[in-house]
Amino acid sequence: MVPLLGFLAMILGWIVSVPACAIAELSDRQAIAIANKEMEKFDVDPSGWTVRLDKDRHEWQRTRESWERWVETEARGRTADTKARIEEIETVMKGKEVWLAVYNRIVPPGQRVRHSHAIVFLDVKAANILAVINPEE
Repeated sequence: MVPLLGFLAMILGWIVSVPACAIAELSDRQAIAIANKEMEKFDVDPSGWTVRLDKDRHEWQRTRESWERWVETEARGRTADTKARIEEIETVMKGKEVWLAVYNRIVPPGQRVRHSHAIVFLDVKAANILAVINPEE
């Protein structure tokens, strides 16, 4: 009986010491909360933006293609920087389950705003930020 209690105590201690994110996958709500906190570091008030989760990396593919078109047509000396940024993002995502928190600024009708898009890349298993495309990029 004593060895069984010791074993149970050991298992209970392990369960308590393991972070919740290591046991269960990140929820949508948790992912958005983590991304919002990261956006605030860029002086972005998330209440002025719509946010949605992209779990299939479609938004990154669109953004990457847009950047690559820009490099081919208008880059004027920033080609290396843009290609390096693409490679940096691809590298941090490699082999990971990644969700994207995609932000779009809420713009009143008739107004035009620059820098109206941002993406936060989240590692679902580790519940942390891998990269950010901030509104200024």
